[in-house]
Amino acid sequence: MQLRISPFIVVLLMGCNSGGASAPNPNQQGSPAESIGSPQQAASREPVEFEDVQGGRGKTEDGIPFSYHLYKSSDGVGVTTTVEDCGSSVRASRELQKKSKRAVKIIERRPKLDDKGKRVGERVVAMFATDGSGKTNVAVLWTEGLQFHYIESSSLRHALRFEEKFYR
Repeated sequence: MQLRISPFIVVLLMGCNSGGASAPNPNQQGSPAESIGSPQQAASREPVEFEDVQGGRGKTEDGIPFSYHLYKSSDGVGVTTTVEDCGSSVRASRELQKKSKRAVKIIERRPKLDDKGKRVGERVVAMFATDGSGKTNVAVLWTEGLQFHYIESSSLRHALRFEEKFYR
């Protein structure tokens, strides 16, 4: 039996935590992405630590192998990271475009640069509808060579802090 999991669904599982702290409700005073401001402002706030809760591997509906990890922040917000091994940079770009088209709002789009300033792919920060209730999640999506990466959370600040801490 092969596990097939939609990485966008994995974040929904993180929202169902049974502990005392819960993720912020995006319907209260606007969504997290709208209430925080620019991606740079969101990432520059107070420090947040992340605990690795669970990880695994699977294949997307299109047969692309991926690995994922679920994290819980020190203040109780879930973050999911996913890396799809697309086999070619063209396919990685196609996956980024396909996921970007499902966004309800593109917050930022720019080239993905390496440490030396060389372009290695494309980066998108976007908001996605989670279900019919009007709630949204945010994702930082990017391509780098043959891989398509994304970080998802109910909080823009947490997604950007995670990217800053582990991917820069």
